[in-house]
Amino acid sequence: MRVDDGQVIISLQHIDKSLGGKPVLRDMSVDVKQGESLVIVGGSGQGKSVTLKHMIGLMQPDDGHVYVLGEDLCCLEAKELNRFRR
Repeated sequence: MRVDDGQVIISLQHIDKSLGGKPVLRDMSVDVKQGESLVIVGGSGQGKSVTLKHMIGLMQPDDGHVYVLGEDLCCLEAKELNRFRR
């Protein structure tokens, strides 16, 4: 699939995630465009790994949506998710 510079390739929209009853992500939104670099910085337990796991479909949000190349990862089956992880 051809992706143009400046095109949004990963989009997290209003993500909420709690683990063990503790909120980790609250209303998080971010777009990553082709050609951009993304740096996630924070202290221990601030949601860095949780954010990355959402971006690659290893975690599902409690609320919100994750889009990769315009497709909502929440709606994909396991076989389709594997295609995005390659």
